[in-house]
Amino acid sequence: VFFDQPKYADQVNNDFNNPDVPSGQVLWNPRVGFNWDINSQQTQQLRGGAGIFTGNPAYVWMSNAYSNNGTGIGILGCGDGNPNGLAPAFSSDAFGQTLNCVDAAGNPTVGIGDGDFLGEIDLIGSDTKYPQVMRANLAYDRRLPADFLLTLEGIFNKGINDYFIVNRNFGADGTGSAYATDAATGRVLYGTQNQTGRSDPDYFRPSVYGTGSVGVFELLNTSENYSYNLTAGVQKFIGTDLRLTAAYTFSRAYDVQSFTSSRATSNWRFGRMNSGDQLVDVATVSSFDRPHKVTMSGTYDFPWKNWPTQISLIYIGYSGTPYTYISGGSSGRGDTNADGIVGNDPLYVITGPSDPNISWESSADAAEMDALIAANACLNDQRGTIMTRNSCRNPWQNFLDLSVTQGFPAFAGNNRFAISLGIYNFLNLLNSDWGIIKTAGGGVFPSQTVVRLNQQDSGDPLWTYSGPDPEDTFVNNGDNRNSWQLQLLVRYEHGPKIF
Repeated sequence: VFFDQPKYADQVNNDFNNPDVPSGQVLWNPRVGFNWDINSQQTQQLRGGAGIFTGNPAYVWMSNAYSNNGTGIGILGCGDGNPNGLAPAFSSDAFGQTLNCVDAAGNPTVGIGDGDFLGEIDLIGSDTKYPQVMRANLAYDRRLPADFLLTLEGIFNKGINDYFIVNRNFGADGTGSAYATDAATGRVLYGTQNQTGRSDPDYFRPSVYGTGSVGVFELLNTSENYSYNLTAGVQKFIGTDLRLTAAYTFSRAYDVQSFTSSRATSNWRFGRMNSGDQLVDVATVSSFDRPHKVTMSGTYDFPWKNWPTQISLIYIGYSGTPYTYISGGSSGRGDTNADGIVGNDPLYVITGPSDPNISWESSADAAEMDALIAANACLNDQRGTIMTRNSCRNPWQNFLDLSVTQGFPAFAGNNRFAISLGIYNFLNLLNSDWGIIKTAGGGVFPSQTVVRLNQQDSGDPLWTYSGPDPEDTFVNNGDNRNSWQLQLLVRYEHGPKIF
């Protein structure tokens, strides 16, 4: 229940039918589970369950409506090519700043603070609910000869009220509707391209709600997200001192939009590399998808007791993150769907160097693009189409962590101290080329720019190849986990021994 509603500006209330934050909703979460000792000898069991789960409310995405409502914060953009007008002359008076854009003669055009320009507006759909997920699992555990323990388990997750975000600052009625569809490639367009290669989005009210990354963002629900995983694991206890585990997991995750930010505009721009209709919630491979994962661990307690020593190794290896090849450009060019954003448009995969749907600056650029496609099966299989979001994948990743714990004799009863030394990414300590996360182009976000649209002297915008050498696509992405790290822990306990 929200006791206070955001105070939207009058223009927002008129354009979007007096929006508010949904309040007083009831979410039911029934669950059922079972454990069955199959032969009543505690050597094998079948367990499972199903239910609906709601976590702590995602307040951060709801709070956007309270901070971006047209009556609090407003960011006015001015400059060349901006419909608001040009930037005003610089003023050194900190308390007398110009609050409007100007025309070529210096006359005010769009202003801020007087109701003309409202900036980013964040809405929440009238029937939008907090995220809920349906989860079901089924597992089989069996004690094998020689004290091995086998576990087989499957888990399925289905989003019931997951989130996704659209920008309603498009179309004549503020619904966020598309402008047209490119007949050659099938890409949904939100405006047109002018002769310089820049896009002219079909904005709803650009002088009020802004352009580009500024707009009217609405938080909606989708039930299209889902994921599943299948795990096979084994445990082995050797005496009372050595414990070994190993497991393999196959999993897939699909979503409409991968939320990586607290801001509505960022999630709309980068959470969904999209060539289709933004209002249609179609799930594709999630940015968090990791199909294969291998884990192995071993813990050994040395036999001496007064000065107890324990050493542990944990290995994790998993598939690299998925990514999408996209287009870019100079001076705002490269926005292939004309939604005002450069850097979120999946690449059209040419059929070959002479594909008529792409005009290249030189034949060399076309040949380089063709070579990249030929060297990547994820692209080569999609020639003649716009590549599917997250259909390429970064290389496999390996990590090994080492932990050594040294205990001290108990004193004054059950008082104990222990010192632990943890080495994260131990592989990288052994060899600087190991334990490295490599991604396409070294980017952290799941995308890689490979072509750019540039304005030529002739006035015709042409594409140039800006991607990597096909033989050197993946490079160190600079993630902190690429370096080995040390952690020293001093621990005190009163009571039973630490380990």
